[in-house]
Amino acid sequence: MGDFCLVPLDDKISVLENSIGVLEDIHDALQVKRDTINCLICDLADLDGKTHRLMMQIQLMVLSLKKELPSDTPTTPTVPIAPWNVHIMAEGGRALTSNEAV
Repeated sequence: MGDFCLVPLDDKISVLENSIGVLEDIHDALQVKRDTINCLICDLADLDGKTHRLMMQIQLMVLSLKKELPSDTPTTPTVPIAPWNVHIMAEGGRALTSNEAV
């Protein structure tokens, strides 16, 4: 069995009171942290909602701007013509053979 040590009653009461005070302080500090966390959760939910609305507005704006494009506008970028091949392209975009270009 373990060894027992007798502690004077006044010391025991002092230790218990001190322990109770420390535990109550820890409890209060944790409550403050918990309140802060709950506030942050509300703020994050609000930010998430605002971000989602902004993303939806951007999507609608993109769709609206796409409707403004003429239908014959290419959807893919055109390849630039190398300067040494400029003479190959004729009016109307028809490519000339090397015999026609000369």
